[in-house]
Amino acid sequence: MFGGRKLFYFVFLSQAAASQAGDFWESAAGHKLRQEGFQLHREGQYLRAAELYRQGYDLSMAQGSRASAVRFLNNLAGSYFLMFRFREAMEQYQRAERIATAIGDRETATTIKLNIASMYIEMGATGEAIHYARDVLTSKDPPKDPLYRAMTLHALGLAWSRRGDMRE
Repeated sequence: MFGGRKLFYFVFLSQAAASQAGDFWESAAGHKLRQEGFQLHREGQYLRAAELYRQGYDLSMAQGSRASAVRFLNNLAGSYFLMFRFREAMEQYQRAERIATAIGDRETATTIKLNIASMYIEMGATGEAIHYARDVLTSKDPPKDPLYRAMTLHALGLAWSRRGDMRE
């Protein structure tokens, strides 16, 4: 907790990423799964949202749309994170990052690293959070939206603060 509020930068990969994601993400079925999942998240129904994101991942992979699969995995990981299922969240974030890197989508891989840094902060693993946040800041392919840099700097400062090291 920070100032009574939980820090959490769960970055949804949605419409902004659609042009890069390929077939399934942009299809009517992919759009429907995304929208239903987002609505369930807003309602706090994370388990049901996770089921939809898992379904989206499976369908994306079956259709050979790995870019779509990355986005569904990221959102699946976020659902697990919000249910405090950190191990499962980390597995999905790391899988999503690996796939994004393998298909050459380094910007999305960098965005996922911000989610991982946020999760490590919540877990109290400040060293790991700092590592991932620094990776985001030094990436050759940072997210284009300047908000990501601000969120990353905030996460980095919070991790240092929780570590008791404000010299950085």
